[in-house]
Amino acid sequence: MYSYHKENVKHILAEVNRYLQLLYGTAWSVKEIVNGYQRYEPGLHSNYIFDVLLKSNLNSSTVMERVELFQPFSELNINHGSVQTLNSETVYFLLPVTYTVLDRLIAFLAYYEEQFLQREGNVYLLVIVMDSDAKQVKDIKELLQKLWKKYPSSYVRTVEMEGVFSRAKALDKAAKQLHEGSLLFFCDVDVRVAFEFLTRCRHNAKRGVQVFYPVVFSQYNPVIIKSFSPPNKIRTYWDISKYTGMWLHYGFGMVCLFNQDYQEVGGFRLDRAGWGGEDVELYERHVKSHLRVFRAMDPSLIHTYHDKNCSFSLASDQYEMCVATLADTYGSRSQLAKKILLAEQTEFFKKQKSIH
Repeated sequence: MYSYHKENVKHILAEVNRYLQLLYGTAWSVKEIVNGYQRYEPGLHSNYIFDVLLKSNLNSSTVMERVELFQPFSELNINHGSVQTLNSETVYFLLPVTYTVLDRLIAFLAYYEEQFLQREGNVYLLVIVMDSDAKQVKDIKELLQKLWKKYPSSYVRTVEMEGVFSRAKALDKAAKQLHEGSLLFFCDVDVRVAFEFLTRCRHNAKRGVQVFYPVVFSQYNPVIIKSFSPPNKIRTYWDISKYTGMWLHYGFGMVCLFNQDYQEVGGFRLDRAGWGGEDVELYERHVKSHLRVFRAMDPSLIHTYHDKNCSFSLASDQYEMCVATLADTYGSRSQLAKKILLAEQTEFFKKQKSIH
């Protein structure tokens, strides 16, 4: 962070602290800044939002306060503060799968168990299985039933669908089985979701007011990370850095919103088969609606790398999206340049050796 950014943030946090002291007095003090967001409105102002956890100086009580500030290219003004209850509202994970991703589903469920079931995160997992093979459907259902038996107080359900895989149809069918007040999270089998995401989902999706489209961090190919990153720059493949992956600013597949706000804009286009495009269309509908779209990078969502093929059977726009994503998420430009140069040098030395 540049020094002038640091000074600005320091000034803003001082204003937040001053505001909270006026509001709560000396009986409370700041324990932690849980989340912080900055949004720039061209020609108008910068908007800052902080979720601040306060602790009582008299007992063990805590309270979450959301403070929103506007900086209209002059002095800083606090717009309002609002108490955020440390709610445990159920978050419904909607996860479309087929048997072809069984290995990745097993990995997803292992991390889901660690993050949410062992920590009692009050989540509901709804897995939509699109497969016409009865045995394959049975295998997936048994996998989920095993998880439910291990955690009998948890909520794990399957919805069966037949036909050609369509993410749009799968999510739409699941959403229509839940009441309009349900807080939904449209998920992906390749995304590792950390426990901290629940708080951001609950705070940033506001029924009838705001939908939350987090920006996911997408992991590069681990072989490329290991072979073409500077020495001592990588601790684990799960680090978030320019060497391990990239933020998918053009991806809108992960969304946290109330069912009412999904249904209100007409939901997904259901004539879309396969992968890609349905998320962009839903996002555009929300942008054009009266609802506010809240978008921010979220380090608790990491798309794990996996080998991928783009089927020629996809519609032309879907195929182009698939190939572009495949190219972007294979490795950074610097890493891929090193790979190409290494291949060229290897080929050159082979030719030189054959000549002599």
